[in-house]
Amino acid sequence: MANTTITKKFYVDDALTNPTSITVAVTRTDTGATVVSATAMTNATTGVYYHTFANPASNLTYAYTIVAVYSGATYTFTGQQGADTGLAVSLSDIKEHLRIDTTDEDDLITTYIQAATSYVEEQTRRRFLDTTETITLEEFTDKTRMRYSPVDSVTSIQYYDGDNSQQTYSSDNYGVITGDAGIIYRVDGASWPTLYNRPDAITITYVAGYGTASDVPAWAVQAIKLMVGHWYENREASAILTVRDIPLGADVLCDLNRVWEVV
Repeated sequence: MANTTITKKFYVDDALTNPTSITVAVTRTDTGATVVSATAMTNATTGVYYHTFANPASNLTYAYTIVAVYSGATYTFTGQQGADTGLAVSLSDIKEHLRIDTTDEDDLITTYIQAATSYVEEQTRRRFLDTTETITLEEFTDKTRMRYSPVDSVTSIQYYDGDNSQQTYSSDNYGVITGDAGIIYRVDGASWPTLYNRPDAITITYVAGYGTASDVPAWAVQAIKLMVGHWYENREASAILTVRDIPLGADVLCDLNRVWEVV
């Protein structure tokens, strides 16, 4: 079984903020046995923390408690998530959709989930689970559109200066419009730095996604289920003009929720 990662975003007045400390404890919901004892979470970027524990038992649900300390106050967050949270739709949910109660084809079904998720993400220009993405550019523009939505945060903007040395552009000089069709823009009074002449002069690193599997929107879950169900029943290419290779319902859901590129 793949590792399982628990992620927490810590906000203060709607802004991602680092607490003084943040720990996570995990137990199995079936036995109550402790899997992770109050362990410090890793800081991925400002206000975003994660902890990964290895080899969780297949098809089980885990309860977690996150304790954060900020400005002398203690905040406690609780939740549950399945062992297969590396997937936008859990293996157990897909098996329920397929009405399968054996484990014989778990690996096959998992590959279907991964493939269907990739298709829906690329068709809609979205990321469902929080994912770190990068954009490489040759020059700055006053407004730069991120490829994948919803944009959660920008980790850094790095560039090669006139001496071909990599620098980090101060976040004071740009703003970020998060959500669908995320944009980075230059704030009034700021200026773009001089760049070295190379095609990868700028690297923008950002996080896109809805969060964890429990945050994936219902339309995306349904599109993935339709595709997996179709592939499970039709394991070879469908005959032309009889059955579509991609179920009509999945494509309709993608069309309705696509983030269009402005050119």
